[in-house]
Amino acid sequence: ANFGWPAFEGGDGESLQTRRYRDLQQVQDYYATNPDVTAPVWARLHSDGARAIVMGDFVGDSIYPEQYAGGLIFTDIGEQVLRIVNFDVTGNVDNVEVVSDPVGFLVDVQLHSDGFLYYVDITGSVGRLEFEFA
Repeated sequence: ANFGWPAFEGGDGESLQTRRYRDLQQVQDYYATNPDVTAPVWARLHSDGARAIVMGDFVGDSIYPEQYAGGLIFTDIGEQVLRIVNFDVTGNVDNVEVVSDPVGFLVDVQLHSDGFLYYVDITGSVGRLEFEFA
């Protein structure tokens, strides 16, 4: 999917022109093409503390609490907490909740075959998420 970044950013079901880039000539040229961009299914405003969402992976059903099984875990480099989004049977967002205290500046989170979620932080350190979600 083409989310149109950096010319567009999330607007909770719509794509918004980014304030920082929208006046650049290259971006104006891109807008003029009427690009077909995919709107996000969920978004946070910068004014609410969002900076950049770092997508993680789907939570398995054997290691972490049952209510999070199948949920998609992600973080934001602004608040640096983990969130989980659960979807309804039609694939629409059912709910999004914070599931951790601050975990640092993670740049990747992936589910391993052992059922644990592993992360890489901004320094290149690799670790395993071993905690009860909040």
